[in-house]
Amino acid sequence: NRDTTLRSMQRNYETLVKAHEEGRAEHARRKVAFDQLSDNFAAQSVKLDERETALRKATKLVEELEGREKRAQMELLRLAEERSSESREHGRRTAAFDALNDKLKEASDLLDAERLRAR
Repeated sequence: NRDTTLRSMQRNYETLVKAHEEGRAEHARRKVAFDQLSDNFAAQSVKLDERETALRKATKLVEELEGREKRAQMELLRLAEERSSESREHGRRTAAFDALNDKLKEASDLLDAERLRAR
């Protein structure tokens, strides 16, 4: 009876040792997997930070370019208005010049007529 009890205790001990060793092996396997996940998470965090930084730079550049575009559009509008104003002024000056030219021609024609009559 004593031998049976000792053998039974021995088997129980061996089963406990085997279960403990399997538990340790499972723990080690899970620790390796956890460490790999932690490393992967850290690498992904770094990539995310880099992408966020790049996105902030790109957003800032887009805002700057949009500002430049708006300023350029305003300048183009101002220049178009200025050109239109200059074009109207040129038209007025041309009309005045043409009117003066016509008066000069009339005066020249009258002068020529007076000279012919005076002869």
